[in-house]
Amino acid sequence: MRVYLTRIFFVKRMVEMRLTKWMEEKQQYIVDLSEVPCEEDTIDGEVIAKLAAFEDFFDELMQRQEATLKEMERLRAAGKVKTTTFRQLVAIKLTNEQVLDLLRTFGIEE
Repeated sequence: MRVYLTRIFFVKRMVEMRLTKWMEEKQQYIVDLSEVPCEEDTIDGEVIAKLAAFEDFFDELMQRQEATLKEMERLRAAGKVKTTTFRQLVAIKLTNEQVLDLLRTFGIEE
């Protein structure tokens, strides 16, 4: 019962975290302007903080994928493709690719 209640809380919290709303009549997402404070040609607030956090996440994911591919190439050149390290890097590469594929389905690309 405790796990179930925790899951409900988590799902509810994720819904509450969403700052955009889908407008069916406009067929686009909108943000409540009260959530986007504007001062002298700048915008800040929770909406911008979440966008920045997502951009940081995406940049980090791309950097990690690039570093993983470079390390795999280094190990491959050294003939170490059967090592545990190489296999772990393959798993990391595949996981990163899955995340990137999911992002692409939502129109988010490099």
